[in-house]
Amino acid sequence: MEALLDNTRGYGGAGVSAGTTMNWFRLLRYLMAWMAARDLWRFSQLSPDHLLDFLTSISARHDPDGIVATSSLKHWLSLFERMWHLRREYPASLRFDPAPLRLEVSLNIKSRDNLPWKPLEESEALRLIRDALEWIDHHGNVVKSIVDRMWQERRRHVGLSRLARHQKVRTLYMDLDKEAWVGPIRASLDMENSPIDSVVTRLMTLTEGACIIALLFLVGMRSSELVRLDADCLCYEGEPDDRLGYVYGFAAKKGGQRRRWVVAEPVAGVIRFLVELYKDIRHDAQQSALFLRKAQAAPIPLPDRTVHRMHASVLATKMAAFANAPYRRGPSQCGITLHPHMARKTFARFVVLRDKRALESLAYHYGHVYRSLTDGSYVGSDIALARLISEEDRKELAIALTDLLTSGHVGGKAARVLMRRFDPRSEAPRLRGKKAVQSVVKRLIAEGVQLAPCDWGYCVYSQSMSACGGDMRGPNEAGRSPDVCASCANFATTDRHRPYWNERLSREEAFLRNNALPAQTRAIVELRVDRSREILSQLVRGPSGRDIDAGDLTCQNSKRNLE
Repeated sequence: MEALLDNTRGYGGAGVSAGTTMNWFRLLRYLMAWMAARDLWRFSQLSPDHLLDFLTSISARHDPDGIVATSSLKHWLSLFERMWHLRREYPASLRFDPAPLRLEVSLNIKSRDNLPWKPLEESEALRLIRDALEWIDHHGNVVKSIVDRMWQERRRHVGLSRLARHQKVRTLYMDLDKEAWVGPIRASLDMENSPIDSVVTRLMTLTEGACIIALLFLVGMRSSELVRLDADCLCYEGEPDDRLGYVYGFAAKKGGQRRRWVVAEPVAGVIRFLVELYKDIRHDAQQSALFLRKAQAAPIPLPDRTVHRMHASVLATKMAAFANAPYRRGPSQCGITLHPHMARKTFARFVVLRDKRALESLAYHYGHVYRSLTDGSYVGSDIALARLISEEDRKELAIALTDLLTSGHVGGKAARVLMRRFDPRSEAPRLRGKKAVQSVVKRLIAEGVQLAPCDWGYCVYSQSMSACGGDMRGPNEAGRSPDVCASCANFATTDRHRPYWNERLSREEAFLRNNALPAQTRAIVELRVDRSREILSQLVRGPSGRDIDAGDLTCQNSKRNLE
């Protein structure tokens, strides 16, 4: 760490920022934990094989397939290259140059492209902001009284034995459990049978999450800029009749220069609430931060420990906790994935959708030197066109899913799996009525199902089972063909595609009537004929090859005609 800090120059020739220092520390700590688990105690013991094994063991925490992002690999390789370049600045240094291994790493370690965070839909973001502000208005006084009471009580516990502290804390929680606010809070959080300490901790987490959401979505600052705000960050400028509120802090980039953001009155109200919420704790702990860090299981910072500033890594967790709180979601609503940078992009969309001339002001608000950076990375070239395309894609996906779920004859390996999700005893759809079908289609779309239609069927896409070699974005168009798809576990076909398979079968059978065909050509075409017959047989008899009851099909067809 000393070698890195002494030999690196930051923005404008200054030292490196605190965020960069912490990132280096986390990378080195992770690397040393990996080495210690393998009985490696010096960097000089590492070999190129160790480097490849280490990079292979890294898995993306938020990726279901465990595929590391390309940017993460670049960060790790950059760290190893710095260790090599600075090998004379620290003892027991790295003994090999990792630069020649870049090609081998790219060939042997599967990685994915970086996925930029997308802004929330305007309607969803507005509901989220409204709920956050309402939560602070309705529960702010209760939360503040809890924090004041717990801090004053905790201060008296300093110096007592662990058993004595535990008994006094239990007494405090029992007194809190008798107050009138507990019942409504338990009901809104779906924690009727949970202990009171869990309820209080959850209440504090959701309150902090609501404040974070309100500030990020209504100001557009970065997460590292938010956690560096101090309690005296809010001030007003201008005449009394035309005052503007400003938040003063430090820029995440540009060497940590001081800067300011203009804010609306709801944001100022949230900041005043946070200032009052931890006022006594800041005074006693001699801490100026607006957001304070606490232990994971503790509702407030503890007086017998050093009180630190909240770290940016916990913001996403607190935002998601509030966004997915039981009182906000319906019985069938899926969880919302939130990240602080999504709020920054959503704020940019809010501004430009209401006045496209505000792009210059938005670039200044974000601290961008060039307006093109704001337009390209945050706003986009044509928001209305992108939304229209997204809506049309959703309509086409709904039409294809409806066809797949309501068709009386379905073939392909994916059809069997998809149908059993709704009726484990059946190989054919058993969805009755338009409303039932629409409900299932909406649920599948909300779950993020990928459906790639083609002339010969549908690809209910899953990368891990893709026979065409597709990536996380979808199937490989160059590798798709009727024979490849028909053998794939993602493939499904319906009556809509029967003409294609009939025509293909007739064409191949006519081709086989030529007696002058070479043996190899005939064998290949016969395989294609067998594949076509298998698909057509499934369309007639169902995906399992079992006859579908004619009475059921007649009933379904008659009911569909009546509808």
